[in-house]
Amino acid sequence: MKEINVQSFPFDEALHQRNHDMLMKHPIVLEWIKELSLDESLIRRHQSKLLTIIESLQLCNGCQGLSVCQQPKVGYRQTILLDGKVLDIAIEACPFMKSFLLSQAHHKHFRINHIPSFAQNMDLSDLVMDEKQSSSTIQAFMKLKEWLKHGGKGLYLYGAPGVGKTTMLATLANTCAKAGKKVSFVHVPTWISSAKLSFDDPEQLKTILNDVALVDVLFMDDIGAESVSAFVRDELLLVTLNQRLEQKKPTFFTSNIDLDALKEHYALSRHDASYVKADRIIERILGLANPFLIKDVNKRKG
Repeated sequence: MKEINVQSFPFDEALHQRNHDMLMKHPIVLEWIKELSLDESLIRRHQSKLLTIIESLQLCNGCQGLSVCQQPKVGYRQTILLDGKVLDIAIEACPFMKSFLLSQAHHKHFRINHIPSFAQNMDLSDLVMDEKQSSSTIQAFMKLKEWLKHGGKGLYLYGAPGVGKTTMLATLANTCAKAGKKVSFVHVPTWISSAKLSFDDPEQLKTILNDVALVDVLFMDDIGAESVSAFVRDELLLVTLNQRLEQKKPTFFTSNIDLDALKEHYALSRHDASYVKADRIIERILGLANPFLIKDVNKRKG
């Protein structure tokens, strides 16, 4: 086997000294010297690593955010790792990434999160209540703020599509999650579909129910828009609502219809027995939440 020849290069002492002199004057190195007590011998010994780190950090100069990040891994850059007399290269999140991660931290408190993408990181403080909002929207907002202070029953927010019901409750859900509460924000038709797909898997179905029934605060978005069957009404909704009522767990709802129309929705036939079962759903909702009508313009238009 033919041996591999490795070419060696003579040590360029003049270049090494120029690099050292440059490093000793570099603002980043001066900061490390001040903050980490980095001594000159380490700088001289680990010159190549320091030059690599500085080259990486220079990619961040003038950066305006993650969308224009120049780093190989978006939001992460090289930095110095100093452990006694050992110097190495580490990877850290940049300030923009740290801010983004902080904004996402509350998501770990969600068991189910169907919040629309535009509102994923909004909390109640992001809502602007001005003359563009209707009086009922402002009243609903004040009721949510009052609930944050004093607790009590939730709200059944109903009204025409696009008046801001989902956005309002999404911001409250995020506010609760940021406070460390276990939260589920379920789009009811989506949640029902998931439960139906798990009908033959008892353990999965149990998880889907518990993720709604047992959380600290539950938000049921667009209730009344789901397809109804006896299974949906009696085994999913009634069981969940009954458990939350028994445990006095705060529950909020949004719907496009009032409770009378919701009762008709859950009465699968004109038989008295069907209306009795529909009544049970409405009774649980009333036990958990106070109805409140929001009248406003459709904010999805224009």
